[in-house]
Amino acid sequence: MRAQGFTSLERRLVAQLRTPFAVQRYLNHLPYNQEPGGRATLRSFRGVVREGCAHCLEAALFAAVALEAHGYPPLVLSFESIDELDHVIFVYRQRGR
Repeated sequence: MRAQGFTSLERRLVAQLRTPFAVQRYLNHLPYNQEPGGRATLRSFRGVVREGCAHCLEAALFAAVALEAHGYPPLVLSFESIDELDHVIFVYRQRGR
């Protein structure tokens, strides 16, 4: 696992979150970042760990960092729904799919 530059807490978290399911479970327990005061945020992996909340883009970037350390290529997809809301997801391949 390549986790250079991380704090010991961040290294432990990356070590624990070895699968997309584990990352999703972790993120599901965080409150959604409502961007208080209307101030847009773009938190990194470290910012999500520090603040303890994330919106979809921040969560996708968090997943990319955590899972890249376990061999999942970092692939983030952004799209806009028909109701003009932006959505961002981390895409991964498992067992050829």
